[in-house]
Order: sequence, then structure tokens, then C-alpha cells
Amino acid sequence: MKKIITLVTIVLVSLSINSFAQSHKKRFSPSHSNSNNSNKADAMITRLDSTYGFGWDNTIGWSAYFKGYPTYNNDSTENNTIELVLNQNNVWENGYKTSYIYDMQKNVSTELSQEWDANTSSWVNTNQVLYTYNANNYKTSTTNQIWQSGAWVNNNRYIYNFDANNRASLDVYQSWNTGTNVWDSIVRNLYTYNAKNLADSALTQYWNGTTKVWISYILITKTYDGNNNLISNLSQSFDITTNAWKNSTSNTYNYDANKNKLTDWHKTWNAGGTWDNTELDTYTYDSDNNIVSELYQDWSLLNKNWLNTDSAHYYYTKKNGPNTGIATIYKSENNLNIYPNPASQFVNINFNAAVSDHLTLINILGEVVYSQNYIANQSIDLTGFTKGIYIVKVGNQTQKLIIE
Repeated sequence: MKKIITLVTIVLVSLSINSFAQSHKKRFSPSHSNSNNSNKADAMITRLDSTYGFGWDNTIGWSAYFKGYPTYNNDSTENNTIELVLNQNNVWENGYKTSYIYDMQKNVSTELSQEWDANTSSWVNTNQVLYTYNANNYKTSTTNQIWQSGAWVNNNRYIYNFDANNRASLDVYQSWNTGTNVWDSIVRNLYTYNAKNLADSALTQYWNGTTKVWISYILITKTYDGNNNLISNLSQSFDITTNAWKNSTSNTYNYDANKNKLTDWHKTWNAGGTWDNTELDTYTYDSDNNIVSELYQDWSLLNKNWLNTDSAHYYYTKKNGPNTGIATIYKSENNLNIYPNPASQFVNINFNAAVSDHLTLINILGEVVYSQNYIANQSIDLTGFTKGIYIVKVGNQTQKLIIE
């Protein structure tokens, strides 16, 4: 499963990298993925239908470990997302729930997270994030609270500041001091911009409680291509022994013609003064520029190759109008019935129609992996099929199939 990032890394590195965009996106979070169309009140909006997360095992290959289903308000803003997880008996059950409350400008004002309590068969509060915005709808603060003894207790928060051009100029990470009941500043980030008004650096500093001064710790430098796409992200740490900046990590990005990010290549600076591969993230998109899949791989220094770790697959529908693309779960009423689903050894396909039609199986990349004339009550041997999500199509009728 994906490596857990330590709190120190989140505060001192991820904060600097992500604060430019003011997005604070979650990995594998359905409505907060890279979809360009989420939370827009458009009559023909393409919005997320479901998300499936998979973990890689060298013995059994890909296996699902969570699936998420968002629901929406009448204005197409997301209402909540319920995430199912596999329990010890390998049965899907409620796992986590995230709910959203919006202000009059449709900005998220409260994000509530809950966990499923199997003993009481109810949702239990875990934490919530409170957001504030300025008159231009720029996020000015995010306050994280945890649920303790039946009440919300402050935990940490981010404060965002902007310059006269509405550019992020400074943000501060603070932790709640339960002894003094005040916010203690821990880390801050200061930003600069290039001639194209693009953020080109972020300086991370931590607060020294003894000397009462800010100490520079991390410097992130960004570069862009001619289309203003971010193509590299260099992170350096300050070496107090040499009084100089030293390479730490780097990210290199590639994009398609629609400016969708295709790859995120992570490297780490080693003691020998060269870069080591660490992680490669790969993304695919549908014709509406919605993200379809995310693949995460770690580099094996021993074998000098990429090893699968996690993946996520996203499926969409349009609020009104026809569904399109491999990334769509069709919801039209039809006579196509497939079972069992999920399947592992075989799948039965029953199409109660007067005439036979062509049968195809399409993988997540849009590739046809099985094709023949449909035969009534057909059964397909799944031996040799890669585990994952497929679309079964008979004529103009489609259904989703999960092979485990």
C-alpha cells in the first residue's frame, strides 16, 4: 500500500509544494481528483460516479481495497462520499464518509470526516475542516478539528495571505496549544513570482521558540514550459554546516496537448551527489479531460525497475444527456446482466434480447481484450485476464465488470 508520509514531511515539504494552488487535493479522493469539471453547476456536467482503489501484491497482482461513491446536491456540488473497505472476512463494508457544507458562493465551508462503527452500525465523527474565504473567494484559512469526548477540539490550521494581485504571498501552519489555548506558529511559506505571474519559488521556514526567529529550512524552485505548464519542482534543504542549499528531492512533470498532467517523476538526491529514482505517478484522461486512472510505482534500487504500489480508477456520468467514454459507468436501463460481479474465475453474461449481438470486453485503457459474437447465457473464462475494472458491451448495452 502507499507509503504513509510523516507529519514532518507533510508540514515542511508538502505544504510548500501544494500551497501555490490552494487546492489541498487528496489522493484518491473522488470529487477532489484532477477532474476539470467537478462541482460546476452545468446542465451537461460530467461528474464522478465512483472511484476504485487497488493495491499491488507481487503474488496476486492488483486487488481492490476501497471503493468510493459520491452523491450530489441539486446544484451539482458534492454532498458526501462514502468509502467502502474490505474487512477481515474479505467483505465490503462501510469505512469512511466525508460530507460537505457550502457557503452562498458555493465554497466548501465545512468538510466533515467520519468512520463507520461496526459495533453500533453508525457513523462516528473523527475530524472536520473549517474553511474561510475573502471577498474574492480565495481561501484564507483551513482549521482542522478532531472529535474528542463529544466535542470538537482545535488541532491545527493554515492561514493564507495574498498580495495586491491576489497572489499567495505567505501562509502559516499553526498548532493548537492546549495549555495556553492559543495558536502556536510552527512553519511558514513565503512565495515569489516570475514575469508571467507564475509562482517560481517557495521558502519554508520553521519557528525557533528559543531564539524567537524564523529559520529557513526548505527552498522549492519551480520551472515552466512555453505553455505555462509546471515542468519541474526542485526542493533543497539548508545545510547549516556549509551554510548553503543542498539538493533534496525533485519532481518532473509531463503533459498532454490539453495540459493534463501525464506523469510525475520523483527523485531523491543521494550522498554521492546524483539523483535516484523514487516514485513514478502516471495519469490517464477521458475525452472530457476527466482523470480516468492514477498509477503509483516505486523504484527498486536493487532490480533497477519500477514496482507497482497503488492505483485508482475513476468513472463518470453526465448529469443530463448521454454517457460517453471508457471512463463512464452507463446507467441506462437495459437487459444486460452479468454475474458474479466482482468475478475471479468466470463471469456469466445474459442479454435478454430478441437478437444476438457482438460481445466485447474493454479494459481501463480503452483496449478491447475480448471480442466475439454473443451467445445466449454466455460464460467467459477469466483465466489470464489482468485484475481490474472492465466494461462489458453487448450491442449498445454496457455494464461494469470487476475482475479480482
